[in-house]
Amino acid sequence: MNIGFIGAGKAGTALGRYLVDHNHTVVGYASASYTSAQSAASFTQSSAFASNIELVQASDLVFITTPDGVISSVWHELLDAHHAGSLSLTSKLVFHCSGCCSSKVFVNAHDVGAWVGSAHPLLAFGNKETAHVQVASAHFSVEGDARALEVVVPLLKSLGNTVHVLNAADKNRYHAAAVFASNLVLAPLDTAVKLLEQCGFSEVDARAALKPLVCENIENFFHLGAPGALTGPVERADLSTVENHLQVLDSNQTALYCVLTQILIEIAKQKHPNRTYEGWTEVLDKEKENYKCR
Repeated sequence: MNIGFIGAGKAGTALGRYLVDHNHTVVGYASASYTSAQSAASFTQSSAFASNIELVQASDLVFITTPDGVISSVWHELLDAHHAGSLSLTSKLVFHCSGCCSSKVFVNAHDVGAWVGSAHPLLAFGNKETAHVQVASAHFSVEGDARALEVVVPLLKSLGNTVHVLNAADKNRYHAAAVFASNLVLAPLDTAVKLLEQCGFSEVDARAALKPLVCENIENFFHLGAPGALTGPVERADLSTVENHLQVLDSNQTALYCVLTQILIEIAKQKHPNRTYEGWTEVLDKEKENYKCR
């Protein structure tokens, strides 16, 4: 099966190299930047194509690894070429690798005989030259046409990856989960650094001091789950300490602290089902109201 990529950034380059390293045939890359296509082709020992149309003509399976906002326009370009007779999409497998968009972006795919889906590696791609090594540990979440999944799910599993089949309607929820774990988590971490800076730490020293605390907590989370990993004033039902914290936080920090604390209370109740948190809601709600008035 000939596999082609539209999009030659970190994701497309890493996935292509990963497939090549597992003895799959990658015919090459097309990109808005021909130089990028050449670079990815060189890295995967494949070919650079001058156009998306030529790439699809040479491929049985196409992965669109462009930014999310470009996927629709790429697809419509292919549709227009099909209707113009310069390309046949019949029996082509077309997947995009967006975490947020579903296969519904491929409008009228069935009308032209294409089989479509999405396949997202739950991974933050790092350095373009080494990211393909990371793909081996990635879980892939897929959805789409049954025929498309009949091909891509076994392909990914044959590489050793775990594959989860989603409903298209769940893609936004799935992507929100990834953003919570990968992006939003940086907000409380950066807040912690800024608070330590106010205590006299340099930014570098603050990050170094927090690293063992953060890493141990993350390890505990993955080994024990959230209730097992939870420590601190919420786990102890120590409301006075929480009130002391709230006295020294600015408005944005207070809002973040209150929202996260309310979630932690629910986790703490799983760990200590007989423990009451009487008075906590009133304190947190009062602080949130004060925040709105600041």
